Amino acid sequence: MDFDVIVERATRAIKADESVFVEAGEDEPHTGSAAAIVAVIGLVSGLLNGTIGAGNFGTSFIGGIVGAFIGWFIGTGIFYLLAKMFGGEGDYMHLLRGNAYAAVPSALSGVPFLGLLAVLYSAWLYVLSVKGNMNLSTGSAAAVVAIPLVLVFILIIIFVVIIGVALLGLSAS
Repeated sequence: MDFDVIVERATRAIKADESVFVEAGEDEPHTGSAAAIVAVIGLVSGLLNGTIGAGNFGTSFIGGIVGAFIGWFIGTGIFYLLAKMFGGEGDYMHLLRGNAYAAVPSALSGVPFLGLLAVLYSAWLYVLSVKGNMNLSTGSAAAVVAIPLVLVFILIIIFVVIIGVALLGLSAS
């Protein structure tokens, strides 16, 4: 694992250098470097959630790291399957390594307001990673990334409405 390569690629990713996602995707010997990026993202996110957010520090710390890895594998799997449905030609592991660098800004997800901007910026970087690693147009890659995000947003709204209705029902009793 080459620390200089990790820092250089993470910097290029933050600058939205499209080529870095394909470069990272094709660099099989550096799968460990991509995993290190995900671990650091989970660590920083967990620390921020434990100190700034409402979570318990220890739980947020461990949950941040575990959640980052689960999200990395499953999220990439969802993007991969959707990209294939859109005619994408690529490899899951290439996309997995590229997506590690696309997730870098999401390390700030635990910071109020800034976290939302960081997650939205990461979404754009995921578009670039999907585009390059799955050989898709920008529009198709944007659809691949947007579909799960919109579905999650809809599920959150449904959940909030259900909780709200339940709380109103309890207070009326």
